[in-house]
Parts: sequence; C-alpha cells; structure tokens
Amino acid sequence: MAFGLISILGVVFNCHFWETGNILFEKTGIPAGLIHSSKRWYVRFGIDVWIESQSQGGVKLEKQVFSHHFDPQNKEVLIQFPVGAFGDTLAWMPYANRFAKKHGAHVTCALSGLISPLFEKAYPHIRFLRTRRSLTKGSATHSTGPIV
Repeated sequence: MAFGLISILGVVFNCHFWETGNILFEKTGIPAGLIHSSKRWYVRFGIDVWIESQSQGGVKLEKQVFSHHFDPQNKEVLIQFPVGAFGDTLAWMPYANRFAKKHGAHVTCALSGLISPLFEKAYPHIRFLRTRRSLTKGSATHSTGPIV
C-alpha cells in the first residue's frame, strides 16, 4: 500500500506507519522518497510525517506536516482484476463484496467486459467498470494480480 512521495527540496523528513496504535515502521532522516508498506493486503494504516528543526537553544523541535489515517467507510475503493483471468475473478469477487459490506466502502471493480455481466445482478451495490480507466475520486486502489 503506497502512501506517496514526500519531497521538499532541502527538507529532511521523519515518518512512521502505524496500525491500530502500533508503529509498524519508523524512519528518520528521509531526504525524499516513496514510502510504502511491504504488506499486500488491506490494513487500516495510518502515516504521520514530521520535520525536525533546532531552536535557538539547541533543542530539537518537531512539527507534523502530514497525517493520514485511512478508513474506507463511505469512501470510493477501486479493486482491479486482471484481464482474462476468469478463475481469479470468480474467486475474488466474494471477497470484494465482503470488503464493501464489512467496511462500508463504495466499491468499484474494474474487470473484463466479458465477465462483468456475470456479477452485476448478484452484487448490485458494487459498481463495475469495463475499461482500464481509473476513478478520479477514489480513496484507495487494490490490484488482485497483474493489470495489463
């Protein structure tokens, strides 16, 4: 789950990922870069980024410059299925449905137009995209396999 690029010329950042109050990753002295977790499943992550500066008395001061705590409830979530993988899509669709119900997310599934008619009536609360275009207002994206 990538959180994005942190970069301001000449500024060094500190950041940590956390899950339910537990810090999973903490790094100090980051000049710039892309920070992401190695976990490849849904985790209710948070990320905090701050900078340090020194006061005139030599005491280190911290200033939080970014904080995001992801909650999918009432958010647009895109789940991308690999094109041409009928078995994988068939197996994953109940989990997309479960995710939508459990977390109260507005789920959109991007998959082949040949397969989507099989699911549209069974999952009327899930929106189906038949193209590779992305959601412009999505809060999160999950890919279940290679996207061609």
